Amino acid sequence: MPTLPPHAFDRFAVREHDQAIRLILALRGFRQREFSRPAQEVHRLREGQAHRLYAHNAFARERWMRALGGQLCAALGAQPPHYRPAQPVWFVTLIDRRQIVRGPDPAGWRRPDPTFREIRRNYAAAMTGLDYVGLLDPALFVSTQRQEGVPRFIQWHLHTLVWNISRAELDAWADGVRATMDAYLPGASSVDIAPVEPADLLQMLWYTAKMPRKQYQVSRRESGSLKQYKGQINGVNAVRLYAALRPLRLPHLTLAGGAGRPIRRQTLRAAARW
Repeated sequence: MPTLPPHAFDRFAVREHDQAIRLILALRGFRQREFSRPAQEVHRLREGQAHRLYAHNAFARERWMRALGGQLCAALGAQPPHYRPAQPVWFVTLIDRRQIVRGPDPAGWRRPDPTFREIRRNYAAAMTGLDYVGLLDPALFVSTQRQEGVPRFIQWHLHTLVWNISRAELDAWADGVRATMDAYLPGASSVDIAPVEPADLLQMLWYTAKMPRKQYQVSRRESGSLKQYKGQINGVNAVRLYAALRPLRLPHLTLAGGAGRPIRRQTLRAAARW
């Protein structure tokens, strides 16, 4: 089974390793008392450990990208050394405000948070009929007490690579999804579509599978509309995202449909032999 060589992701792997170091330092922080010996789960993988595929391990993500990317490039006719696909590929993002996890609600006033299984099922249903592979991604919003009544929440969204479809067909599909799905910010689109430049296939694959590295904040303008800000995630919030991702493995985050299903299946088989 094809697996991309390490050098294919060299310039992207540096960013993943930097994020791993930041998370390790945060988990070793003086005030971090919730998790005992957590850093061993985010260190560089040793022989025989890669099958664990921790969603919060940047090194596991790098290996997963290489295995998934090898299968995807083979399906798209993207040959080394440049890995340029022989057909159009689209980068599609879905954001559904119903897939927000706000955390515990002792008073029981709010609508219950969706479970991760429900989040997976809802996004997979929206992608029905497309050939794609993608990963679910948690965006951490902070300082949200005024807007949401909670100090922070996680907005789960989906980044995918889609092929075997024209732009007109994809736009028609997106119109149908937008009729049933709203983004968190008013006026924003729940479906974003962008063509993948042939030279950027590996970069977009990396973006699809990268570790979360940003935190987001929303404020209200004088006009009453909301504005979103983002910045590098700090140590405390990196640990909070670690807690959210800790029960999950990369296969849990990875969705696929149509011609993407055998790619996901073959990636799992390849990962079992690392």
